[in-house]
Amino acid sequence: MAALVDYFITNFGVKGHIDHIPSPIALTVVVTAIQTFLVHCFFAQKILRSSKNNWLITAPILFLAFLRLRFTFKNTRRSHYITQASVTLSRIIPLRDSEYSFIQWVFTSGLALSAGVDVIITGWLCYFLRELRSRMGST
Repeated sequence: MAALVDYFITNFGVKGHIDHIPSPIALTVVVTAIQTFLVHCFFAQKILRSSKNNWLITAPILFLAFLRLRFTFKNTRRSHYITQASVTLSRIIPLRDSEYSFIQWVFTSGLALSAGVDVIITGWLCYFLRELRSRMGST
């Protein structure tokens, strides 16, 4: 809501402010990353219990989840100083500057890590669910 006020009321008609990333959006990204990290830790704990405390399965999940959180903080801190976003309302701005390229790389890596951790968690949970079903037998 604060970002909408910033765009449509405070800076209405200011063309140079269209590509500016307001602080509330950056804060939303950080809060979402923290929530995602907590959910990944929750499911990693479930996998740890299901695997009978096998840290060889759980440690990579936690490491990748932490790495994703770190990329988010790095991207948010860096994008705070750069006022141009990579996407406007109508077109993609070509990223020529090294700062913009860095933000794009870190942002894409964070999303890829999050998706990768989700796939790993889903795979292990499906495996342990199937193992539990086979132990219980058919009824």
